[in-house]
Amino acid sequence: MIWNNLPSKWFGSLCFVLLVAGSPALAQTQVDVKVSVKGDTLYIDAHTSAPQPQLRMNPDPAFLELTFPKSALAGQPASTAVDKGLIQRVVTSANAQDAVIRVHVLSKPKTSLTKTGTGYRYAVKLSEMAHVPSRTPEAAQPTAAQPKAAQPTATQPAQPAATQPEPPKPATAAQPATTQPTTAQPESTPARTVAAPPATTAKLVKEYFPFKSRSAEKAMKAAQLAFPNATYVVDPILNILMVEGTAQDIEELEKFLRAQSPK
Repeated sequence: MIWNNLPSKWFGSLCFVLLVAGSPALAQTQVDVKVSVKGDTLYIDAHTSAPQPQLRMNPDPAFLELTFPKSALAGQPASTAVDKGLIQRVVTSANAQDAVIRVHVLSKPKTSLTKTGTGYRYAVKLSEMAHVPSRTPEAAQPTAAQPKAAQPTATQPAQPAATQPEPPKPATAAQPATTQPTTAQPESTPARTVAAPPATTAKLVKEYFPFKSRSAEKAMKAAQLAFPNATYVVDPILNILMVEGTAQDIEELEKFLRAQSPK
């Protein structure tokens, strides 16, 4: 046979080539995952030459998933505990074809994926949620409506004031009649101030406050005393306080909770 005619060193090299070609893990692109936390951001650096990973959000249980098709982990699967803000832990795994990175979260945070010189960087905010209503446009609407309501009141009293000096000319008997418009003026001023409050039309916004070492229920009791007009809901499992109120109340409440203790 031809195998008997091959030199021994050639036979060994041929066996090594066949072994490499037949090993799926060695044939796949390697993905080296590094996890770090800097400030309020979690960074997941994937050093690889693989194409851009596929992203998805799993609702229950809640986790973010990055999948590198036809790739394998450079090391062993690992689970890195973060337990800070909205993030619980980062888990790396691999199946027969893909390398997978999962970020287990309490609620969907803000994220970004960027291309680097050695692969990809996935940045996850520890405390900022992805779907929080914007406060600045809604807060500006009530304040902008108030000066417009005050302008017509300045022009209305000017018209009766121009017609009042004409009655006193015929005789002194008309003087008692001049007292009637003067008494009517104080009655008209409260009527104009009643139309001023546009505060009831202020839109409500929602905010979520996750807690790590403090009880969200105790934080709600303290917040209810300071801001009784807001609506509060506590999720005891996730230890999150959900608040609905005006943009100004939400902003003051956030300062109030941070002044008491960190989340």
